Amino acid sequence: MTLRNIPGSKRARTYSPTIAGQTNCDALPTVVSPFVVTFIGEGVQVSGQISVDPTAASLVTFRVSLPTGLKTPIANVGQITGNCGNDIANGEVIGNIANNNAEVRFVPTSLAIDTISVNFSYLN
Repeated sequence: MTLRNIPGSKRARTYSPTIAGQTNCDALPTVVSPFVVTFIGEGVQVSGQISVDPTAASLVTFRVSLPTGLKTPIANVGQITGNCGNDIANGEVIGNIANNNAEVRFVPTSLAIDTISVNFSYLN
C-alpha cells in the first residue's frame, strides 16, 4: 500500500486499499482502480471506486484501509454514490478506530454487481 506521486502534483498520491470485513456481499468487494489521496493543509481527501455484489437489499458494510501513515477518521466523514446515484440509499463512510480504517455502509436498491464511488475527507 505505497503512495505514488500523481504526475504534476506534489499534493496528491494514489494507493490501492485493502478491503476487509464485508457483510451482505456475495463476494469480497474489489477496488476498480487505485484510490486518489489529496492533501490540503492538514486535510486529507480520499476517493475511489469499488465493485460490490450485494446479497440482499439490506445494509452492506466493508472496511477500506487507509494510506500508510495517516490517522484514522474519527466520525462520519464521507459519502458514497452508485452508478448515477440510483443504485444505493443511505450511504455513508465512517471512521473505524478499532480497525484503523474507513467503513463504507449503504443499502443497495439493486442486487446487481455495481461500481460505487467512495469519497471521504478528514483532518490528519
